[in-house]
Amino acid sequence: MVWVLAIPMALISSAVFPANFFQGINTFYNGDPASNGGYVFEPHVAESVFNSMLAQYSNITVHLGTSFGSVTMNGTTITGLVGSDGVTYQGRSISTPVIPAT
Repeated sequence: MVWVLAIPMALISSAVFPANFFQGINTFYNGDPASNGGYVFEPHVAESVFNSMLAQYSNITVHLGTSFGSVTMNGTTITGLVGSDGVTYQGRSISTPVIPAT
């Protein structure tokens, strides 16, 4: 599974997002010491917590099952992305980080 994310830099650089992620996992396991404060988890639990966190942000879109095939640039600005599935993602510019995550 591949996730393609466009996440605002303020969200990435903030310590709040990762802290809430691990807290969400710890909450899922009801504080069980085996989860080591949320740092030990099953993949489906991490996916569930991550998806529920992203659902709070209407400007974040997740595209599953694709990776970047090519990038269109205007100078130093990314203006489009072509997925390995052939879908083109375009806008005025893509100024927030786009993270290919596997």
